[in-house]
Amino acid sequence: MAHCEDVTIRDLIVQNTPGWHALEINSSRSVLVDNCKFRGFRHDGDRNFSEAIQLDGAIGPSTGTAPYDGTICDGVEIRSCRFGGGGADGTEAWPRGIGTHTAPSTWHRNIRVANCVFDAPSWCAIRTYWWDRAVITGNQVDGSAGDGIVVDYNSRYVEVHGNQVFDSGGNGISVDHGCTQINLRDNDVVGSGQSANNTFGGVRVADSGYVRVIGNTIRRRASGHDARYGLWVEDSASGIQRYGNDCRYGGYTAGVADFSSGSVTSASDAS
Repeated sequence: MAHCEDVTIRDLIVQNTPGWHALEINSSRSVLVDNCKFRGFRHDGDRNFSEAIQLDGAIGPSTGTAPYDGTICDGVEIRSCRFGGGGADGTEAWPRGIGTHTAPSTWHRNIRVANCVFDAPSWCAIRTYWWDRAVITGNQVDGSAGDGIVVDYNSRYVEVHGNQVFDSGGNGISVDHGCTQINLRDNDVVGSGQSANNTFGGVRVADSGYVRVIGNTIRRRASGHDARYGLWVEDSASGIQRYGNDCRYGGYTAGVADFSSGSVTSASDAS
């Protein structure tokens, strides 16, 4: 869909999709995707960034959505959907369940992803990319080959709370590439870093500012590869507030590693 308004998609099944997206929401507003199933992506070898649901803008000919007026998405809710394999032989889960990969003219706004289940995406479950005022809540991610949930590239005012992320190949939850005003709270992250021992983080923050990490539970598995750190804040991050995270047995090297400067670790008001 492109340049649409007030659209509801409910109880839809899309399966055995070759190479591209199952559903593209482009330059549209007030869209609800409810109780849908996305089963079976047939990988053609050069589309490892394809999403089952892509949010895109009317940016140029590559988006195929003339007129190319720069319109973005505003007001998209995706809830109670399931993403995974289970299609025909030779198919797998989409590389990404929900995400964006084309830089828009401005931010996609007012996005909510709630109570969805992601089974073994070959990259990540959810990736924000130039998203503004987004909520990612109550989702379950199991066995992503890369990171679980990724807050990425200039996203701002993003709330990630109450999610469960199990056995990701990379980081469980990652914030990177110029994001700001991000809130990670009350998430359960278990068994991250399955693809390479002592390399990734349960929750990792880099190259971003004003990130709050509060009340998360991060755990290693009893066997297999482990994350290097349960909570990993790199020195490229700034303005971090973190407290109340339970990182006991969270990482191979340490439960918490904060290499940034000036982090606030008190639950008192920060000013």
